[in-house]
Formats: sequence, C-alpha cells, structure tokens
Amino acid sequence: MAESGFNPRAVSRAGARGLMQLMPDTAREMRVSDPFNPEQNIAGGVRYLRKLMKMFNGNLVLSLAAYNA
Repeated sequence: MAESGFNPRAVSRAGARGLMQLMPDTAREMRVSDPFNPEQNIAGGVRYLRKLMKMFNGNLVLSLAAYNA
C-alpha cells in the first residue's frame, strides 16, 4: 500500500515497478518478464524476499530493510 498504492501499473521516481515495486534489474534476476503483471510481480517479489531472508539468516528486519533499499 505504502509504495504502490495497490496500483499494478505504479512506477516510482527511482523506476521501481508494479505492486511490489521491483527495480528492473531485480525483476530480471527474479525472472519477471512483465513487472506490471500482478501475478508475475508478486511472485518475483516473494522470490526476492526469500533470497534476502536466506542472505540475512532469517532476520526479517534486515531483509525488509534490504528489500526497501
């Protein structure tokens, strides 16, 4: 809600796209071909969050901070 306003076509000033506000490089890395497609965007965002959770040994606070960064 805070980032995309639940708008699947949202684009931030920094270039993040879609509901989960994926940056273009992150979207490509997470195999998202259409960041404005809600199903692809959410699936890619979840894959990215899972990657961060592994990277930060399950620390949700650090993972969410990294996702936002």
